[in-house]
Amino acid sequence: MSSVTTSPTGAHDDVFVGDSDMARQMRAHDWASTPLGPVSGWSASLKLALGLLLTSRFEMWLG
Repeated sequence: MSSVTTSPTGAHDDVFVGDSDMARQMRAHDWASTPLGPVSGWSASLKLALGLLLTSRFEMWLG
């Protein structure tokens, strides 16, 4: 059984695109409780970079 809670359907679909396990986990995460803050306050460049990473066929990371 997964320990990841599910988020409302459509939550952050514009940022965490795709149907990969990682995209689902990132949509379910409570970002407001992290130093990054709520997704709505993230920069457009960060959102774009995440979209590229989550939709790539290759393993990548963002540092």
